[in-house]
Amino acid sequence: PENFNGDKKQYRAFRESLLLHFEDDTVYFKDDRKKISFVLSFMKEGEAAAFKTNWL
Repeated sequence: PENFNGDKKQYRAFRESLLLHFEDDTVYFKDDRKKISFVLSFMKEGEAAAFKTNWL
C-alpha cells in the first residue's frame, strides 16, 4: 500500500490494499500484532503519523 496520512478520502483505497495483503499471506498475517505493525508502518505523515505515535 501507499503511505497513509489520515486523509479520509484515501482511507478506502488504503484499507482495500491492506486487506489484499492480508489475504495474500494468511500464514504471516494470522497474528493481529503483525497486521497492526504492518498497517502502522504505512502511517508516516499527518494525522496518521500522530495516531501511530500515540499507539506506540
